[in-house]
Order: sequence, then structure tokens, then C-alpha cells
Amino acid sequence: MRSKIVKVVCAMVMAAMLLGSYSNYAYATETGGDSSINTEEDATEFKNEDTRYINVGLQDAPEGYIPGGEEITDNKEEEAGAIDKKELAALEDEKTSDDCVAIPNTEDVGQAGKTPNNSPALLEATLSGTWIEDDGRLWYRHDDGSYSRSKWEMIDDYWYYFDASGWMKTGWLEWDNKTYYLSSDKDDEDWPYGATLIGRWYIGSLNAERSTWPAYCFLDDGSMLHNGWNLYYGEWSYYYSDGHARRTGWFKDSGKWYYIKEDGDSWPIAVENDWRKVDGSWYYFESGCAMVTGWKIIGKTWYFFNSSGIMLTGWQKYGDSWYYLGPANDGAMRIGWFKVGDTWYYSNDIGEMKTGWVKDGKYWYYMNDSGAMKTGWLKSGNTWYFLKSNGMMATGWLKDGSHW
Repeated sequence: MRSKIVKVVCAMVMAAMLLGSYSNYAYATETGGDSSINTEEDATEFKNEDTRYINVGLQDAPEGYIPGGEEITDNKEEEAGAIDKKELAALEDEKTSDDCVAIPNTEDVGQAGKTPNNSPALLEATLSGTWIEDDGRLWYRHDDGSYSRSKWEMIDDYWYYFDASGWMKTGWLEWDNKTYYLSSDKDDEDWPYGATLIGRWYIGSLNAERSTWPAYCFLDDGSMLHNGWNLYYGEWSYYYSDGHARRTGWFKDSGKWYYIKEDGDSWPIAVENDWRKVDGSWYYFESGCAMVTGWKIIGKTWYFFNSSGIMLTGWQKYGDSWYYLGPANDGAMRIGWFKVGDTWYYSNDIGEMKTGWVKDGKYWYYMNDSGAMKTGWLKSGNTWYFLKSNGMMATGWLKDGSHW
């Protein structure tokens, strides 16, 4: 085997001497063998020969994105409108992405450059050539007889790396302080053997359940994302130091709670600006992905979330006032007239349930101590009043039965 390799290498060296070496971009590995992903133990098992991967695809750039520029976003909350009283202002617990100090990268890295630094595309066009297989390994011979060593090369629109001896690399590769993965599956119909992975992939061993395979994200230049929060094509994911993404469920980071969703085969992304029902309770995650607590206006409606982030419903007392937050699975704070069961109630413009006399427009109503609207005869102080079936106080002549 060694003599065969020596002969092949010698032949290639002779050809290079005769025809002239092919000047290419520079990068060299110390050996031609696979390199490790880093020092994380849970990544080493994926360097085996039976490593497989599943591409979960790239997404289109988000609406409003300017190629080469920044993603256009608007994180401003809608104004509260009539809800401008001091009492509600004291309750309000607005949060924006500025509060999410745990997120280090606000640039959408999915819009990064498409070529590795010092790659051949930055220096000169790749020469055409032919793949040569020898003893299960591959090298690429250019039409002028030269071949790449310790270099990246783009072939048929895919990036490949060739070691110091000219052999095509597969598996994990550390280069220029970045980590890459070169396809090691000869049977993969979706991605060429040896090509640098780009996009979102699950990489794991055939001996393990797919649900346990780590999820990795590779930028458009092929380098792997790692270390904390990253925004990729408008979606937030959390990546550990070895590059694998947080898969699913709750986790706490810098004092804030987040929830990673993984629905079916979709990528594990953090819930943002959206509702999520977990174990029968509703939660809301604001811009920046952090779980909301306290009062929050969503759209034009107020909701209240307890210290555990659970959306509250029904009657809730906050301070000295009662609020009605709708039935189960509703949570919307009621203002104005609303009905609970067969009883009518009235809340002012900041949601406080009213008692006693209430004027709505040009009509008067009376709400008893429980907030329920009163009908029929009512004695208030030394005066009798009559409240119609719709609660409005009667004035002028009134016929009650057969009497005026």
C-alpha cells in the first residue's frame, strides 16, 4: 500500500515539475489525516467512518433583507392607546431585544460571504480537471497535469479541501481557526462526497438514534457556528462551544428563560414574538426570544404573565384592583362592558373593574360591590332609583307594572 502511494505521489510530483506547479491559495495541514472538532468529548464520536448527516435545508432571506446590507426589522411595540394612566404604567413590564444581554451576535450570519478566506475564488479561477480514485481515496488532476495540495478548490460549485499529499479530505477539518465538515458519505444523493457542508445539518452515527444526533449550522463560507446565540436567516438558535445547537425545551441564560422549539424535522430555533403552549399553559416570548413576565401588550391587547411566565386568565387582583383576563386559553384583559356567565361587568380604560355609579356616554349604571351590574329598584343614600333591564337608570315618568 505504501509503495503504491509513493508511486502515485512521485508521478504527480514529476508532472508538476515538468508542467509547472499550479499557483493556488495557501493553507497547509500538518498531516493528511482527519482533524478533530475541538476538545469536546461528545463531538469525537462523529469522526467514525459510519458518520451520516441529514441536510435540513436553507431558508430564503427574510422579507425586507437587502443583499449586502442589514436585515430590516422593527422591534417597536404598538402604543397602548387609551391605556395611559399612571396605575397601568406602573404595572407595565415592557421588554425589548435591548434587554437580552445574553445575545452576542445581532448580525444575521446567514448573510455572510460565500467563500472561505484565502480561498481560490479570491485569487484565480479553478482549473478544470478529472477526479482520480486510488485505493479508495480521491485526488483531482487538472487538465494541465497539476493538482492541489494543502488547498481549497471549488469544483462544480462545491468546495473541497486537499491535504499536503493532494488527497481529498473528508470529515471534520480545523482551518484558519474555524471548523468545517467535509462530506464523508459516499452514498449521499443530496451532497457530493468530500464537499464542504453549508447550511443546517444533523450529523451523527448510524449506531445512534437520529433524535440524539447533534445539530450543526455551517455558514455560506462553510465555517461552523458556535458559542452562544446566533441569528441565521432571521431565526435565533443557541450553539454550544463545540458547535452543536441546543435541541429543544426550556433553558436559562443570563437570568432569562428561553424555549427552543423543534417541530418534527424543523431546525431547533428559539420562539420569538410568538405564543407557545407548554404542558397546558400559555407563554409569550418577546423580541430577543426571552420569556415574558408581568403585564405585556401584544398587538392592542393587554395580558398578564406570572413570575413563572404563565399567562393568567379569569379574575385577577393586582394591587387594590380587580381585572378580568378572559376565560381559559384567552387571557385578554377586558375593558368596557363584558359579560361573565349571565352577569355584566364594566372595567375602565386600564382594565380596573368598577363598582358604584358608572356613567357610560350619557347614561348612568350602577355596579354592586362585586362589580355586577344592578337592575330593578335601588336605594342609594335616601333616594330610590330604577334601573332598566339593560342597566340604564330611568328618568322621567316610569311605568312599573300597572303603576306610573
